[in-house]
Amino acid sequence: MKNQNDLIVAGAVVLVCIGVILGFYFTKRDPVAPPNPTPVVITDAEPAAATVTYANSLPGGGGGTGGGGAGRGASLGPAGPGSMSLAP
Repeated sequence: MKNQNDLIVAGAVVLVCIGVILGFYFTKRDPVAPPNPTPVVITDAEPAAATVTYANSLPGGGGGTGGGGAGRGASLGPAGPGSMSLAP
């Protein structure tokens, strides 16, 4: 009796394996080839024509302003006790 049970189990395993193999074979995906890349135009770079102007300061800076912004006390108001403000 044991031999008959072994044959039934082996036959069922073989049928399941055949089904899985056939399922993998018939549902396989075909690889898709990507489209050909567009050709890149390669030309020599040409420098743009420009004039060079030498100056001693930044444009729009004015003479002797030294960065010109308001000091800390003028922009934030009076400093409280214990602050490190240098404004009088």
